[in-house]
Amino acid sequence: FLPWEHKLELLRNYKEEHGHTNVPKPYTDPETGFFLGKWVQNVRQNRRLHPERVPGFAMSALDEMGFVWKKLGDDNHDNNRWEYVFGLV
Repeated sequence: FLPWEHKLELLRNYKEEHGHTNVPKPYTDPETGFFLGKWVQNVRQNRRLHPERVPGFAMSALDEMGFVWKKLGDDNHDNNRWEYVFGLV
């Protein structure tokens, strides 16, 4: 179990190296083995569905990093999948 502060630091390091916080879902931090991509996905989902699970200090830190809370296509869960895909054509 890693504390929020450590997870945020891993994300800062990722951003320094890659220039963004849109961590691919399968990405694992090479030094710690932490599933950073899965964590980023969970943070987005928790903010949307269970905002009480994301502490205020963490939301502020993520905002300061330029964290993208809603990636393109995140609304697919709310829309009919066929209509979404058809609209891309």
